[in-house]
Amino acid sequence: MKRDLCNTLRSKHPKLIGNVPISCGDGWFNLIDALCRTIQFQIDRGMAEQVSIIDIKSKLGSLDITLSGNTKKFTPLLMLAAKTSRSIREF
Repeated sequence: MKRDLCNTLRSKHPKLIGNVPISCGDGWFNLIDALCRTIQFQIDRGMAEQVSIIDIKSKLGSLDITLSGNTKKFTPLLMLAAKTSRSIREF
């Protein structure tokens, strides 16, 4: 992903993304942004504990995001994002 898009994601979602490398194409920017907004919304409303993203990459043609912390609540969201990514052109 282009540096400016990575920086935009990092600035919009500092609690989740921090300085994690983002190793995927620009086409998934909106998907990653929406996923982060959804996760942080649930955390901010007390529905889950704060987690952080430790890896964002393309794996076998789909988005692969790894979280640290108590991540069970977010597994369905991560699976949906991976499935959705397969129908979005990565580059």
